[in-house]
Amino acid sequence: MIKKILVSAIAVFCIAAPVTAQELQSGYCNNNVLITGEIPDKQKKGDIYVLLEKDKKIEYINEFPVSEDGKYTIKFKFNADSNINDYALRVKAGENDVTTGVITAVTQSEALKFDIKLKSESGADYIDDSSAVNVSGSIKNYYSDGTECVMIAAVYGENNRLISTQTKKLTVGYNTDNAISNWKINSEGAEKIRIFVWNNIETMIPLAKPEKIEKRTYGADVLADKSNTVTAVFLGDSIFQGTGATSKENNFVGCMAANFKTVYSDINAVNAGIGGTYSDQGLYRLQNDVAVYNPDIVFVNFCTNDRYYSEQSYKDYMEGIIRELIKLSHQPVIVLAMPAITFTNNGTVGDTAYNYPMNIKWAQELAQYYSVLFVDYHSYVKNKIDSGEIENWEVYKNKYTTDGVHPNNLGYSLFAGYTWEQIKDSMNGKYTLKSAINHEFISPKLVSANSKRVILDGNWKSCSDSAFKDGIIKSVGGGDKLTLKFSGRSIGFYIRQNVNGNTAKYYIDGQYYGSINSKRNFSMACLVNECHNLSDGEHTLEIITDDVQNENNVFEIGYIAVDESLCD
Repeated sequence: MIKKILVSAIAVFCIAAPVTAQELQSGYCNNNVLITGEIPDKQKKGDIYVLLEKDKKIEYINEFPVSEDGKYTIKFKFNADSNINDYALRVKAGENDVTTGVITAVTQSEALKFDIKLKSESGADYIDDSSAVNVSGSIKNYYSDGTECVMIAAVYGENNRLISTQTKKLTVGYNTDNAISNWKINSEGAEKIRIFVWNNIETMIPLAKPEKIEKRTYGADVLADKSNTVTAVFLGDSIFQGTGATSKENNFVGCMAANFKTVYSDINAVNAGIGGTYSDQGLYRLQNDVAVYNPDIVFVNFCTNDRYYSEQSYKDYMEGIIRELIKLSHQPVIVLAMPAITFTNNGTVGDTAYNYPMNIKWAQELAQYYSVLFVDYHSYVKNKIDSGEIENWEVYKNKYTTDGVHPNNLGYSLFAGYTWEQIKDSMNGKYTLKSAINHEFISPKLVSANSKRVILDGNWKSCSDSAFKDGIIKSVGGGDKLTLKFSGRSIGFYIRQNVNGNTAKYYIDGQYYGSINSKRNFSMACLVNECHNLSDGEHTLEIITDDVQNENNVFEIGYIAVDESLCD
């Protein structure tokens, strides 16, 4: 019996006739089967028939063509409703059984796990002026005593012209971390480098998804050409989401899109505003909700909700957002757009509330340090009041907002108009990543609770949720457990709180760290229980839900926030 394996992309193994279909799959097989082989000269050359037999009865048969030289490649999807372990495979050419001519049989599952990272010699995630790109990472082989593979680096120049290829052969030991190090790829003249992992050069069966690194591009260059279509992302809270506007066209994003269309060929405006969120969520959401669009320009605003933050917390997260945007391989123009609000700590109308507008001042300090664009709409409104153009904050509140915080249609138009006037001639920023002033994040991201990295035990249910694009999981009973291995110094939980919310205890490396409370008098998605003082290195998180008080109690979690360089 051949040892079964878990392979990150495709598990490769030889078979003899007949073989059980179990030998064609791993513990996490998704039932996509690929078979390659060659008909011996003495056998009839013609179409190939693949048969799956159960209890010596044929339950599946299909016909596939054979090339002139007698070689064939077959790919089919096994019925996911059936148990593949109950079947045996046969391959026939006409009346002749040619199963012994099968060279390889593979299933798309997870047997070799590749964690490959590409960085320039300066440490950037893109090709820069360095002369080389470093390839690092590891391969975990869950399948057999040992296997060989080859990594191929394809270096492309302008117009996707292949400049060179470089190879590295690897012998991957069983159930060990096989480190990849000291492999430098010559990046001179490179616009893009792709790393392929194959079983060998001859058959070229892929064992992992290709990884790539590209030369840095700039949103400023796209914005410099008015014939281009511009991609703009608006990362923020309810004011960017559009609360208070009567339609998408009348909110801040819609008004700004209309302004861009007066100058550019077209605008792809992405609204990444979520009501009630803070800059910490914005930081962790950035990869999922901003970077995936390769934006040319990004507008950021969390200062309304962030008025509750201390100066240190506010600067930590806002600087983190700026730095993550600067690090993107397609670096966007960055705009910090500060809105105007009218209530104070005691609820009366004025121009101060908690740490607002102090956080506008703090944002301006960060904008000056990193040379990003800054729009202070709050001061613009205050100047109108001081000059008498607007009588007072009460008049502004009633005429331009719905509640003193969220603009109405007229307020959004004024906010967007002022923002456009401030930035339209200055969208040419190209930024340098300076030393961090505050807490330096490594690579903040969200790991979906539905991710393959997360292990669930107990009565969890997966559900859709408008605030979590990868869905959420619900614990509908006590004692349900979630486990995640992660690295880095930070952890947090992006959950949904509501009136029926349950609590859960969480542990890191076996040590009790606290209780997560998902109960609130209204429904809201929020990031809770953040911790940034863990030791560097790998950790194990465990979340165990508490006993429920009634059948309506649920604990809902969409993401775990981590700050690590590992791939999801």
